[in-house]
Amino acid sequence: MSIYLTVIVAVSAGLAAVAATLIGVRSLRRVIRALRGFLEMQRALLAAQRGILGAQRSMAASLRLQDFYNKPVVKEHIAALRSDTGSSSGRRTVLSYPTSRAVRLISPRFVGPETDLTVICTIAIGDQYRDSVLPCIQSQIDFAALHGFAFCILDDAPERVARATPWMRIPLITKLLLQGYDRILYIDADAMITNKNFDVLRLFSRLENEKKSILLTEDESGVNAGVMFIRNAEAALRVFDLIWLNNTDVHHALLEQNSLAVLLDASNEISSTFLFEEDPKTFNSFPIERGQFHPTQPRQIWSHGDFICHFSGIRTPHLERYIADYASRCEQFQEHRKT
Repeated sequence: MSIYLTVIVAVSAGLAAVAATLIGVRSLRRVIRALRGFLEMQRALLAAQRGILGAQRSMAASLRLQDFYNKPVVKEHIAALRSDTGSSSGRRTVLSYPTSRAVRLISPRFVGPETDLTVICTIAIGDQYRDSVLPCIQSQIDFAALHGFAFCILDDAPERVARATPWMRIPLITKLLLQGYDRILYIDADAMITNKNFDVLRLFSRLENEKKSILLTEDESGVNAGVMFIRNAEAALRVFDLIWLNNTDVHHALLEQNSLAVLLDASNEISSTFLFEEDPKTFNSFPIERGQFHPTQPRQIWSHGDFICHFSGIRTPHLERYIADYASRCEQFQEHRKT
């Protein structure tokens, strides 16, 4: 009898444990469902907060841009661009104080003769970066020497100019415009010239014939100012002054390219001074390896015969390796053509 009771008690205890477990599982499931609902609600709240912050930033940016366009010097530039015929030199244009100050503070240096009316220029600030892209810079120097152009490089960080290095292309180009160069070809220091026979004067002639001041391309982020053809005209000087003056978001990820993009979207007078090359391979191709780091379209991929291979957005240590690889490819290609 005692054994029977023991079995009954054990079975009852087991059933009670199973029942408690089932109740616990059901409760746990209810808790999990409640937590999931809570997390979904939190995600929705965070998304709403991000939307509100984004709207606030957009509103603040719009207000800053409105203040920018209300500045007397900006109004003067826009009015002048509206009536500009595209023929006058920029040397007579009066710059704003912020741009004039930046122009005075930079100290670019020339490599080789300074006599030609066409100049190629670049920026390579910092010893480590300059060493990384040295083959690209050398290709630009060699191309300038081959065609009798001047070459100018800004490789010292200007003091008392509180903006990131890419912004410095604006005062650099402005300085060269003021010095009287008729044709300015700006090339990023990480862009290698891979076709030494390319006719750059043909593209400057396009600007002249179409009465435009600046020629460039676009990429996946929009306007790409890594390679620019600039004709010395009043409109060009005014546009670069406006880009520098547009300090509504100087720390934007795209820096001065964002400033330019905002101005292009907001002003027909500014956009009318630009000419956009539809085929980026004309003078701003990318290595195929760039696709590992940034979206890169097939029509942007470099091939032999392209003027420039631009290693835009590629960082150390990949940058040095790809530059060396493409320099070797171009050298082998040239040797093969000779034979």
